[in-house]
Amino acid sequence: MSHIETQSINRRIGARLLRFRESARLTQVELAGALGITARTFQNYERGEREISTAVVGRLYRLYGLDPVWLIEDDDGSPPRRHVSQLDSELLTTAMAEIDRFQEAKGRTIPASKKIQLLRLLYNYFRDNQQPDQTYIRDLLDLAA
Repeated sequence: MSHIETQSINRRIGARLLRFRESARLTQVELAGALGITARTFQNYERGEREISTAVVGRLYRLYGLDPVWLIEDDDGSPPRRHVSQLDSELLTTAMAEIDRFQEAKGRTIPASKKIQLLRLLYNYFRDNQQPDQTYIRDLLDLAA
């Protein structure tokens, strides 16, 4: 693959990242933080100046359900495609309630990018543990705030 072709692919992926970010109503800084990369790195991805890493593509999928095939190959300008899975609404409500209780009790606000990650972690924890450990949950929330 030529250097020019690679640049063209990176620009198209960057344009799709921009469409996704705007549809998710996130700033570059918020999305970069959630992905564990610097805002500058994300800006370079979005402008097509840097090839997106497979680790970041994986995080986009895990955190937001963003379809990697859409991100890498879509050429028809379609809106971001997300993987739809069956969520247990009761577990999701429980996880959200834990975050809300923590914020009220501590008088702290958790930034949106961290809250999304935290919600995913708590949801998975509640799904996988019949008897949740409250100390673990408190420690997790303390780390996030």
